[in-house]
Amino acid sequence: MDRRWIFLFFLLFISIPVFVKAQIFNNSLISSIPGRVEGRGKAFEIKNSAYLNVTLESEKEIEVVFESIPRMISLTLNASNETTTILTIKGLEPNKKYFKYEDSHKNETEVLTDEKGNYSFTQDLTKPHHIWIQEKKGTIFLPEKENKYGIWNESTRTYTLAQDLTESVEIIESNFTFDGNGHSIVGDGSGYGIYISWEKANNVVIKNTKIKNFTHGILVWFAAKIKITENSISEVNGNAIYLISSSEVILNNEISSNKENGIGIYYNARGGETISGLIANNEILNNNYGMLLLNQQGTIIEKNRIKSNSIGLLLSSGEDYDFSFQNEIRENLFEDNYWGLWLTKQTKENFIYHNNFINNTIQAFEEGADQRNFFNKEYPIGGNYWSDYQGKDENGDGIGDEPYCFGLRFDSYIVAYACDNYSFMKKSGWKILPKVLISEVYYDVAQGKGEDPYNEWVIIHNLEGEDIDLSGWEICDNESCDSLPNLVLPSGNFAIISASSTTFELWRIPKWMIKILLTTKTIGNGLANKGDRVILKDKEGRIVDAMSYGEDASIFDPPCTAVADGKSLLRYPPDKDTDTAQDFIESDPTIGKNWPPTPIINFSPKNPVKGVKVKFNASSSTDPDGEIVKFEWQIASTTLSGTTTEFVFNENGEYEITLIVTDNDGTTSSTSTTIKVEPFSFAIITDLHIGRGYPDYDGEGFDDGYGGEEYYLTERLRNVVKWIIQNKDNIQCENATCSIKFLVILGDIADSGEKSEFLKAKEILDELNNHGIPYVPVLGNHDVWPKTDLGKKAEFPLGANYFEEIFFNENATNTKLLKEELNLDKKGFQYKNFIFKFGGINFIVLDFITRKDIGKATLREETVNWLRETLNALQGKEPIILFSHHPLTEESSRELYGFKIVPFPGTNFGKETIQFLFKILEEYEAISEGKQILAAFGGHVHGYYPQEIFAFKIPELNWFFEANWQYPSLGTISVLTTEALMVGSNREDEYLKEANKGVIRIVKILDNQTIDFDEIEGRCDPNTEKGKEFIALNPYISRAYTAPLPNTSSCLFFKAHAFTKREISFLWDFGDNTTSSHAWIPLKCYDKEGVYEVKLILKDKNTGKEEFITRTVEVKNEGFISKTLKLAESTLEKVKMISKEFSEDLKEIMRKVGNIALDFRDQILFQVETTRSEKVFVPVANITVHFEKANGDIDLSNLKLDSDLKKKKSLFYSPTWPEEIEKEKILFIPK
Repeated sequence: MDRRWIFLFFLLFISIPVFVKAQIFNNSLISSIPGRVEGRGKAFEIKNSAYLNVTLESEKEIEVVFESIPRMISLTLNASNETTTILTIKGLEPNKKYFKYEDSHKNETEVLTDEKGNYSFTQDLTKPHHIWIQEKKGTIFLPEKENKYGIWNESTRTYTLAQDLTESVEIIESNFTFDGNGHSIVGDGSGYGIYISWEKANNVVIKNTKIKNFTHGILVWFAAKIKITENSISEVNGNAIYLISSSEVILNNEISSNKENGIGIYYNARGGETISGLIANNEILNNNYGMLLLNQQGTIIEKNRIKSNSIGLLLSSGEDYDFSFQNEIRENLFEDNYWGLWLTKQTKENFIYHNNFINNTIQAFEEGADQRNFFNKEYPIGGNYWSDYQGKDENGDGIGDEPYCFGLRFDSYIVAYACDNYSFMKKSGWKILPKVLISEVYYDVAQGKGEDPYNEWVIIHNLEGEDIDLSGWEICDNESCDSLPNLVLPSGNFAIISASSTTFELWRIPKWMIKILLTTKTIGNGLANKGDRVILKDKEGRIVDAMSYGEDASIFDPPCTAVADGKSLLRYPPDKDTDTAQDFIESDPTIGKNWPPTPIINFSPKNPVKGVKVKFNASSSTDPDGEIVKFEWQIASTTLSGTTTEFVFNENGEYEITLIVTDNDGTTSSTSTTIKVEPFSFAIITDLHIGRGYPDYDGEGFDDGYGGEEYYLTERLRNVVKWIIQNKDNIQCENATCSIKFLVILGDIADSGEKSEFLKAKEILDELNNHGIPYVPVLGNHDVWPKTDLGKKAEFPLGANYFEEIFFNENATNTKLLKEELNLDKKGFQYKNFIFKFGGINFIVLDFITRKDIGKATLREETVNWLRETLNALQGKEPIILFSHHPLTEESSRELYGFKIVPFPGTNFGKETIQFLFKILEEYEAISEGKQILAAFGGHVHGYYPQEIFAFKIPELNWFFEANWQYPSLGTISVLTTEALMVGSNREDEYLKEANKGVIRIVKILDNQTIDFDEIEGRCDPNTEKGKEFIALNPYISRAYTAPLPNTSSCLFFKAHAFTKREISFLWDFGDNTTSSHAWIPLKCYDKEGVYEVKLILKDKNTGKEEFITRTVEVKNEGFISKTLKLAESTLEKVKMISKEFSEDLKEIMRKVGNIALDFRDQILFQVETTRSEKVFVPVANITVHFEKANGDIDLSNLKLDSDLKKKKSLFYSPTWPEEIEKEKILFIPK
């Protein structure tokens, strides 16, 4: 009996028990959405808002959606026959400033409520408008072509975000893609994360953005062709995605933990107009309503995971508007919601099928008496899976024998039941059978090919995109079935099935074809020559494919025509599947012919420069049914032979490579590829020192997280990344373009070896991967630095572990690019030594970083052994470039302005070490053909920073030097360093007569022995100001607590530092709405307890370039305790105690501001007064003091110190040392 008749019989008589989930509901079960009213009239009141309960009054009748959701009031007005009206909003905060916007953030009005909290304004009604009022202003308009926040690509019309944002974004152009690039837009609980309106933008893609903590995540108002994909939206007060009368495609988003709706779509079927959409593959978790769709027509809602919401999906129609109809809800998961699916009255003709309803308190519910929605398609397409279905499946087709029904109510009476007539017994029971087809049937065995029926065979073909496990499968004829053995049929492959092993010997079966030998003597009972059927079943007994031929019309009617003796029935083309006899043709057996060989060309390097020996390899070539006996190569008008060969291209250009192979039957095949011989370049930067300037970057300690601060060094790194992306194809080598293929970062990526510092650097550098550019991190001494400026110490250097974990994770895109594009080999990576290759050049990365005496270079035995092994493997036949953090040169190895200086004091290689390394490299050069070690690049060298300058009173001239330097060569090996990114282009150098120094070294590889490393980028042109983003001002904040004034919580003094030669201005923001423009702030007092973020902005007066840094201060109402150094009065008179943190004498600081409380680790340089021709202060000792561990002033009253210039002796002695002072001290011997 047709199941529809069963259903009607039940409705008429209500006498047969049916599996029903019924419940009586009252009319008020669906309450209005909190904080929202809509309709037509002159007065509207919101009573249930989590924000403000407000009223809206209009002089004339209006049609409006009125909302009050935390931190925002909004009105969506329809056009009217009236031209204007006066609107009054009541219930706002009295005497408060708000910001009102109409249709765009650009239409901003600052408003002030009256003493009753009312605000009135005149409103246009001639067209629709969206108005919203919020407490905070601040909006970024995108796309912007200055690349301030990201990168604009005009050819693809894509704006790619390059940093996190903390303001709303409004899209103001049509026909473009906004790519968040994994960055976050985080608000303060108000406003829109991203806003789009029809007047500004249509045909826009929003993707790959994290949006958090706004009133609404994404609002689209009356816009067309909007695609929202691959975003993460959470913790918003209203709708994560909110569309009003807009066409949408919403794909692959993560939408979770939002207070109201995950997806809210209103009125896309209104006034007879249809705006269809697609909502697919979204994760919708832990919201109030997972999806709320009002007046929706023609939308496909599929493959969404809707879980743990109050209501999974509510499909509704407004009282006065058109129906929600002709939508398809399919292949979704509704799990652990209170209501899984709710259809309100006036929804009709919606199809709900192939969904999994699992453990929802109420699986599904239809509201109203006149329902015309369908919970199943026709048999056997079927309906849905319901976890509480209790029916049976007697015929084993996977569909229950009785309907699954649930209550349909009218007022308080159940009058009918909505039913799924074809409920599935198992979760996702409708999944389509795997596409494995019967490809060829050989049933009438020819003479010389065995006996009939023992040597019959069948070939099957896997057309799925994945491998298929054939375990438990069967092949059958009209009488019996035979089990297939446990094996896997690879994607796209074929398998031949026979009952006799001699079959495989009698035919030319390709090597790649799977051979399946049955344990029976025949296939089924033997395939009859007059007619039979062949059936393929999966392990659950479902028929995957079947065919019949001759006199058997049980499968095909009419069946396939019987074939002549020795012929086969062949499916042609191989993927034709109409389930009719038209799928097969009569054919000679396909395994009876000679299959041609398949030639495959491999070569390395993939991107050779001229002069490099390219190795060609054809060993991957195959012959399906024999062997290849001849390989012939045609390369640049030269013919070569052999499985492998080599060739040197001496000129740039594109060359066609052809490989011709011949098998043992004389059949030939050929293939060709193109190889491009051209120069290339790579970029070098070094010493990023992300985290410098912060006592403890991000969270406390070393194993912190992803929340590292954005400041001038992160902005500087973003500018470098942006420059490389924009200029990667603009680098010129002689008469050719030599594109940037990768970036090398020569160590000191982090400042204190904290996880957050590495994570922030990776976040910024990963943008290169989006443009196909890999980056190569090299370990530096600061990357294993086991202490923060707060004095926090790690038990051992954790940075080396973080370095590997973060930068060389096997699943990371960059690691994959390093392997695919640069042939990364990590054989020596336990000690962070590794090699990679590009263009025929070997790039060797060496780890000379000691893990004990942090900062110094050391000749690690493991590194030396690995280097010898690596060079031996290369056999002197391939060119090399060396990378290491410490440059391969001695200490004090350069002279500047006639002064001998130490650009890396006490931390680089000694003379004997350099000679030892040179000997190893010289041995490699000796066996080489020509010059093979092209250069050695290092980092570590800085044009120094202000603490050292002021603390040791060395003239600044000697310290603003150029670290882009070429050192004395190691034999023929050039040794170079590049300016630290941390220092940057910080001068207008009157001495070297240059505008400023760059921070990006471009290295050009012209051929296998020619390298050009002189190009330095990242400079500002003073005439055009092009590149002004690279001007470096290097701000730093010093601060200490001072005694509070009456009626204040706490007072501090601040000092601004800048390491630059440029003329600058200062701007402080103390986090309490107060500012200052002075470098010294002797006294800043806070009225209230709390945590304040202090921001220092430096501005270049010539170009307007700004750099900033922040510092958090905690203000508490507790007594002030002085924490400094206490010396005997007699000693104090003749001593200076210069703080590295402040670059000032502590005595001078206290003279200016009074007693101070230091709460950090600091280095103090003691200078003592002595007499030469006049009184001078000379250094005696340098100590490290942990003020953060002190409970008051640190007692050094017994300290004795002196300096005798004549005897060349220094004294720095105390009978006991406080525990706050580190044991290691530096003593200066006068000369």
